[in-house]
Amino acid sequence: MLVHQVKRLRLLFPFALFTNHDARYFPNVKSATPSTGSEEEELRFDKILCDVVCSGDGTLRKAPYVFKIWSPREAIGLQKTQIQIALRACHLARVGGRVVYSTCSMNPVENEAVVAQIVHRTRGAMKLVDARPLLPGLECAPGLQRWVVTNFKGDVVEAPSDEAHEALFPPNTPAAYTSDAVDDLDLSLCMRLYPSHCGGGAFFIAVMDKVKEFRLQKREESEAAEREGKNSHDSEKNDSGGDSGGKGILAGKRGRIEGGEAEAVEDSGGVTRKKRVPPTYVTAPAPITDAVINFYKVKDFPLRQLVVRTATGQRELKLSDGSTCSIVSSSALDVLRRNADSLLVVSAGLRVLAHEHLDKGWRIASESATLFAKVMQHSPRLLRVPVRFVEQLLSGGKLKDVLFTDIDDADLRARVVSMELGTVLLEIDCPAAVGGVFYSVALRARTRLQLLVDHEDVVGLKLRLGIAAEPTVDEPVSAV
Repeated sequence: MLVHQVKRLRLLFPFALFTNHDARYFPNVKSATPSTGSEEEELRFDKILCDVVCSGDGTLRKAPYVFKIWSPREAIGLQKTQIQIALRACHLARVGGRVVYSTCSMNPVENEAVVAQIVHRTRGAMKLVDARPLLPGLECAPGLQRWVVTNFKGDVVEAPSDEAHEALFPPNTPAAYTSDAVDDLDLSLCMRLYPSHCGGGAFFIAVMDKVKEFRLQKREESEAAEREGKNSHDSEKNDSGGDSGGKGILAGKRGRIEGGEAEAVEDSGGVTRKKRVPPTYVTAPAPITDAVINFYKVKDFPLRQLVVRTATGQRELKLSDGSTCSIVSSSALDVLRRNADSLLVVSAGLRVLAHEHLDKGWRIASESATLFAKVMQHSPRLLRVPVRFVEQLLSGGKLKDVLFTDIDDADLRARVVSMELGTVLLEIDCPAAVGGVFYSVALRARTRLQLLVDHEDVVGLKLRLGIAAEPTVDEPVSAV
């Protein structure tokens, strides 16, 4: 879902790794030391968005059933998890970095109470800041300084007890906790967005800067020990399952291991069970690099940065129809290699090639057309066409094939006919596009040419090319 939501930022994908871990136990990530490039250090992040699991009572506009099922039990039960996630995020942030804590709940137990606990437990290493000046015109309410605490049944609780621990209460109150870190804490710097502010759901946002390193107090140290114990088994608990260690070409420590869909392991009770093998990323094999060099005639492509994902349950790469190849940045590749045994990566890089039922089976992915344009200016697979030719391929607002015999330009027709089967990179002469040129990908089949664009992207493509939208005709509605 996350990959789909951010696909509009696809040009940044070579620098992105999408992982699947329980956020409470997100592993430490190793990276090369910037100064030497060889020694390892623990990676720290500049910015972390901590959009935690919550009761979701702020979604009542689109989910009115929340009124019927709401109770204080869920928020109270979730708070510990929310604090653990937030503290882990604070640990992973670098000094000078920023952590944004957010929920779609309006319950202060999940919001201001958690923020106060973060500041309290980090002993002031995390500083709550006012981010409203960064967003002039933003309508929001200030965070709450005081709130009422109830137990699971909804009865008001005046002081911490077995049914209401101290983290639920506002700081610096007679019944709750206090410390130097929260003495001057101004929770009004938090932002509450109510449905009346934005015409949508309700949100809570708190922005915190990390001003110094911190060490967890005794209570958190025990939780950290629990984390370390669970880290090695973390990937077994999520949807992908299994040991998070990559066993492919990138996982040099363990080498390549023959394997099937699962590995038999014996647990502490002597019971043999199957442990699912998660996918991993391996360097692109020879068939892919051969296609880039010999079919597309690209000589200066960063082949060492091409990676392929193995299938779930497979330790070795098996290429098949539907296999894809992605390109990652050198820094992302370094992270993949150094953390193959601990980081469960579900998506990495920008998709550049995909395998099809063709004699030359590796086609250029449409999202990487701009990337290939930089290295294919002298390639025989580059086809320069006018924008009116692309209009033929988008006639009626739909993707259509164009027969070679229907290509009006004789030179263009002869060029297409002379090409081998496979994909071609279209350099579209288009005054409406940025720089006057737009790049896309087409399939040269046996007798026709077809634009390789997702149907959902057709409207956007026409806008970029300056092709006028065709009026839609409403279908007649029959009387009932």
